[in-house]
Amino acid sequence: MFKRIKERWALSRADALFNEVNDLMVRVNSLDEDIQRNVIIHLLFAYKHVIKETHNVNNISVQGKKEIAKELLKLAQESFDLDMAKGFGVFLCSSYFEALTLPGSKAKMISNIIDGLIESECKNTSSSKRALDDPISHEESVVLKAVVIGLDLGATSAREVAEITMGRNLTDLEWEQYKQPWENGWNKIT
Repeated sequence: MFKRIKERWALSRADALFNEVNDLMVRVNSLDEDIQRNVIIHLLFAYKHVIKETHNVNNISVQGKKEIAKELLKLAQESFDLDMAKGFGVFLCSSYFEALTLPGSKAKMISNIIDGLIESECKNTSSSKRALDDPISHEESVVLKAVVIGLDLGATSAREVAEITMGRNLTDLEWEQYKQPWENGWNKIT
């Protein structure tokens, strides 16, 4: 009897999670294209962080996936007020890991939808796939995000991305001082 109750609860949770993800996707699709892009970037970076820590999603236990989902959900809630796109992206990543622990077709649909978002982004820019494959520091992840966004805005060099990010033109002396991480990020992405 208790086993059936637990199974029904898990199916019910999968239904509720599916509705939450569906509602979020409808909301994201109504937002500005740049914000949509940032949501996907944050999804990718949250996923990448998990990969960096665990090395292989398939080797994580069900309990481990539940813990990852819980931690990501907490981060999504903390992030939302400061950066809506980050909150949404991290929530999607949390939902992905929770869905991997749940039974039924709705849980499978959630993981397929989010897998599709990740794969689609990786196909759009080989850089995103490379970014997922290579371990990076927090500073590098910030620079990589800026480079991806800068490319979307039409930047043609690492210096342009740095200037867009800083909101002003850099002097040659400033550029010499700051260029290393920007050029590394540019080379990794392009």
